[in-house]
Amino acid sequence: MSNLLFILFHLFFTPESKPVAERWIIDKNSVFTIEGKSNVAPFKCQTVQYLNRDTITIFRDNNPNTAFTFGGGLKVMIRWFDCEQQVMTKEMWRTLREKEKPEMKINLIQVGRFKKSGEKVLGVVEVELAGVTKRFEILFEVGNPSPNNLSFSGIRKLSFSDFRLKPPNKLAGLIKVEEDIMVKFKISLRAAG
Repeated sequence: MSNLLFILFHLFFTPESKPVAERWIIDKNSVFTIEGKSNVAPFKCQTVQYLNRDTITIFRDNNPNTAFTFGGGLKVMIRWFDCEQQVMTKEMWRTLREKEKPEMKINLIQVGRFKKSGEKVLGVVEVELAGVTKRFEILFEVGNPSPNNLSFSGIRKLSFSDFRLKPPNKLAGLIKVEEDIMVKFKISLRAAG
């Protein structure tokens, strides 16, 4: 009986723990890749390095059943994408409306709880591209969860039409890119402070 009273007392009178906020800096080694196919050959557009000094805040609490929530995100300049061919690179920039909307914004919303490297957890991201914002679920692989380093890798199939865009085409339509693309990324973080 005394054990039951002890448990009930703690359930009703123990204050809830507040989430701990951890600030992380997005490392320059973060990489974003767009892979697709045309009627001629496959292509790959990739960022060489992440040049902004953005930060992300991860909110952790003691409840093992809740996902980690995030504040902040990344701003990837469209001009950072290189498709290894100048004509294709410029066509991709044009397709992604780089002149009107020069950056793609990626906000991490939440990631499932993780404890060790190599764990796969479900997460939610919000992507703003060419003036259109969409939310997507992504299966993340967690890397290096240590006090000073952390990374999230993932892959997601998207369509140009998700963002009201038309796939690139070159040479008066003789080379046409397929609607679906694969977006791969590795977001590397290091502890702030």
